[in-house]
Amino acid sequence: MFSKRCRIEANQGRQHYNQAVHGSYQPHYPSRPLSNSSQPLHPKHPQTNHAHRPIVELPPHSPLPPSEPILPPPQIPHKPIAREAPLPPLVPEPPPGSLVAYIHSSGIMGYMLLTPGSAQTTIRYHIVGVLQTETFRWKIYTQPTLPLTTSCSPTVIGTMLTDLTETLGPLRGGRGVLQSNIDLTGDDSILGKTLILEGIESGIRICTTLLPATKKVFAEAKLHSPVAGMVRIFQTSVRTGIITEYMMYSDGRRKDSVHQWALVQGSAEDATPEARVTNEQQKCRNFVGVPLIESNSAKAKPLTVSTEMPTIKGRTYQTVQAITSFDTVPIVYLILYEEKDTKTILACAALDLIEPKKAAAKFSSNEIQGSLTFTQETPYDPTQVEVNIKLFERAYSYGIDVLPTIKRRTVETKKCPNVKETIYNPLNKDPEEVPPQGEGSSDQYAVGDLSGKYGTLENVQEENFKVIDCNLPLFGYFSVVGRAIIFYSPDGPAIGCSNINLVDTNLTTSYATFDVPFQGQFIFRQRTGRCSDDMYIYIEASKPEQQGSEKTFNHPWHVHEKQVNAGFEHLSSTDCAAAGPHLNTYNTSTACIYQRDCTLFTSLRCENGDLTGKLSAIDIPVYKLLDGGEPDVGKYYFIDNNIANCGPASIIGRSIVIHSEDFGSPRVTCANILEFKSKP
Repeated sequence: MFSKRCRIEANQGRQHYNQAVHGSYQPHYPSRPLSNSSQPLHPKHPQTNHAHRPIVELPPHSPLPPSEPILPPPQIPHKPIAREAPLPPLVPEPPPGSLVAYIHSSGIMGYMLLTPGSAQTTIRYHIVGVLQTETFRWKIYTQPTLPLTTSCSPTVIGTMLTDLTETLGPLRGGRGVLQSNIDLTGDDSILGKTLILEGIESGIRICTTLLPATKKVFAEAKLHSPVAGMVRIFQTSVRTGIITEYMMYSDGRRKDSVHQWALVQGSAEDATPEARVTNEQQKCRNFVGVPLIESNSAKAKPLTVSTEMPTIKGRTYQTVQAITSFDTVPIVYLILYEEKDTKTILACAALDLIEPKKAAAKFSSNEIQGSLTFTQETPYDPTQVEVNIKLFERAYSYGIDVLPTIKRRTVETKKCPNVKETIYNPLNKDPEEVPPQGEGSSDQYAVGDLSGKYGTLENVQEENFKVIDCNLPLFGYFSVVGRAIIFYSPDGPAIGCSNINLVDTNLTTSYATFDVPFQGQFIFRQRTGRCSDDMYIYIEASKPEQQGSEKTFNHPWHVHEKQVNAGFEHLSSTDCAAAGPHLNTYNTSTACIYQRDCTLFTSLRCENGDLTGKLSAIDIPVYKLLDGGEPDVGKYYFIDNNIANCGPASIIGRSIVIHSEDFGSPRVTCANILEFKSKP
C-alpha cells in the first residue's frame, strides 16, 4: 500500500505535467457523435449461455476483420463535381539540405522552406488562412515541439535562440522570399528547433518544428531501467539532431542529473531481439562495439535525467556533426554513463530504425469505391493524406471512428458492424467551437473529423486530392491505424466503412479469451519481428446476467509472467495465483512515486505488463439486449509502445489477469495469451 505522501505526490505530479505540457489535455474517448446508434449484434457464443462471441475461436479462424468483398464496378452514371473547400498549400520539391516548417495551427496554414546556398540561406514561405492579413513576429527556440501538440510552453520548446524579426522584419501572410545568414548546416544549425509565429494584432502563437525536407534517417532508443525515456535521432548528410523525451529515473532515485553519453556500433549478433533485451538488462557490461560519437570528445552536450515528471529537466535537444548513417551498420547502442563516473555505464539501449508508416482504407462496395491513403515519415512529421474516392450514393460527411469495424457473419444487420459511430477525438475538441468544415487548420478539429478538416461531401461524386495533416498520427498512442473510416449519408446513417490498415507489412497476432466469470477477448497485433513497435490492442468484455445486475467500473488488467491452468472445460480460470507477478522485463521499480510517474505519456517508466497504468482500467457491463435487440458489450481500442509480441519480452505464452472493480487487488479471472496461427 502506498503512503499518503506518495499518493499526494502522484496527483500533484500528473496535474503539473498535464498543465505544463498539454494545458487542459485529457486524452480519452469523449468525442463528437454523428448519429445515435447502439452497439452491434453479437451472435450467440457456442460455448457459453449468453450471446458474447469471441472474435478468435479455438482453434482461431480470423481475429482480424475480413477484407471487403470484391464487387464489380456498379453501372451507375458518374460525373465528377469539383470540390469547393480550399486545401492548404503543398511544399514544392525541396533542394538537398533544406529544412521545412509545416504551419497548421489556429486557422493558419502553409509552410516555410529554408534552403542553404553558397553565401546565404533562402527562405520561401506561403501562408494562408483566416488571418492571412496578419503580421507576425517570428523566432527560433531551442527545443522541438512535441508531436501532436500545439503547445508553445517554454516547458516544451525551451528558450529563445534568435528573434528573426529584428534582422529580417515581421512576416506577412501570403507568399514571400527572403535571404538570411541563418545557419542550417554548421554548429549553430536550427535543424530540429522550433519556429514560432506570434500574431502582432491577434496575439496567437503558432509553433512548428524545423525538419529535414529531404532524405533523413530517423532512429529511437527506448530505455526502461534504471533510466526510463526515449532518445530520438535525426540524421541528415550534414548534421545529426538528438532529442531526449521523458528521461526519468525508474529505480527509485530522486534527483536531477546530467550524463555523458556515446553512440556505439555493434555487430549482427548484438542486433537480435534476445541480445537487445539482455544488453539493456545487463547495462551492456558484455557489449563490445565501435564508438561512432562520444559526447565528452565531440563538443556535445550531456543528457539530463530527472526525478520529476519530465518537463524541461528530462528533455534536451542538440545537433552534432554528421556521423555514420545508422542504416549502413548492423546495430547502434546508446550508452549513458554514471553522472560522476564516465567509465561506468548507467543504462544502455539499442536504436531502432524508424521507417515511414503507410496505411490505407480501401472501399469496393456498390456505394463507395476507392481509397484513402496515409503516410507519415516520423512521429514529428505531418501525415500526407491522399483521397481518391468515387461515391455512388449521396454522402455528406466522413470521419475516423474510435473503433474498428469487424464483420463476423456473411450477412450483417448493420452497414458498419462493431463501430461506435463516434468521431475519434482524443484531444477533446468541442464540436460547438470548431470552424466550419474545410475552413480551419487541422489542429482545430477532432483528429478523426476528416470532413471537418477537408470539407464536406455535399453534392460531391468524386474526391481526388492530396493534403498535409498535422493532426492525424500514425505513430504512438493516438495513432489512427486500425480504426474505421465511415462515410455518412446526409440523413445520418452510415453508407460504408473500412479499417485503416498498415500497407505492405505482416502482423503477428496474439489473443486471450475469457469465458468465466467474465466473457470477452483481448487481441494484440504488432508488426512481425518489430518488438519495439506499436501494439494495437482491441478488447471486448461483458459478464452474464446471473453475476449481478450492475455494470462494474475500473477493473485493472495486466499481463502476468506465467501461464494459468484453465482446465479442459473453460478458456479462462478464477484460480490466478499461478500467473505470478506482473510482467516486468526490465525490473522497473514500483515503489512510492511509481503511481505518479507511470502514465500513457511516460509508458517506458511502467512495468511493461502494467496495461492499466499505461492505458486505462476497463469497465465491464452486464450482458443485456439494448433497444433494437443489440447487446451491451464493453469495447476498447488502445495502442501501446511498451509491450511486445516477439523477443524475450513477448507476452505470448504468458497470461492476462483482470482484477476486481474500483482498482481492486483481488484477481477475478485470468486467461493465457496465445499466438494466432492462420490455417494453411
